[in-house]
Amino acid sequence: MDTAPKILKWRQKLVQEETHSSAHWVLDYVSGEGDFIVAMMDAHWSAKGIESDEQKREKAKRRYGVSVIYPNETSKLDELSFGAVTAWNGLPEEGYLPPLEALKVFHKVLVENGSLFLALPLSEYGKEKVAAMANEAGFGIDAIFPQPETGLFSFIQNMSTKKHPESASVIVYHLKKLDTLNFHVF
Repeated sequence: MDTAPKILKWRQKLVQEETHSSAHWVLDYVSGEGDFIVAMMDAHWSAKGIESDEQKREKAKRRYGVSVIYPNETSKLDELSFGAVTAWNGLPEEGYLPPLEALKVFHKVLVENGSLFLALPLSEYGKEKVAAMANEAGFGIDAIFPQPETGLFSFIQNMSTKKHPESASVIVYHLKKLDTLNFHVF
């Protein structure tokens, strides 16, 4: 069974449930061919993507008609215009902004009470490293969610990671602006 649609649905639901902003605009960083953008548009959100790969950008435009910009075009984004920013493919450096610079752009474009969802492999980014980077960019960790496995979907592993997100291979950090953070976990 293909789990990609399950993960897409899980991501869509997470953004809808955890974003407490009336601005239903989402910015997807490293948006690929636009699958998540379309999932959010299906949920009646407006969406835009950032993608460095020309072929993926063109495919997203041809397939779905979605708006995707290059990483070096982030100055075209309006300040305080997005209710949520997602980075499901982490913060790659090759072809994209340096991680801290990307976080600062996300902070600039998020509305008050906006949310950033950042999926990172736990083997590369521990909670302390993410917390330090996030704080420098003006964010705090609001919550941590285990992302379902992308390969064979394991019910047992999924159940254990709900109680212990640190046991998941990829976890999703839900970040909020420090000035609007209600619940802060470190």
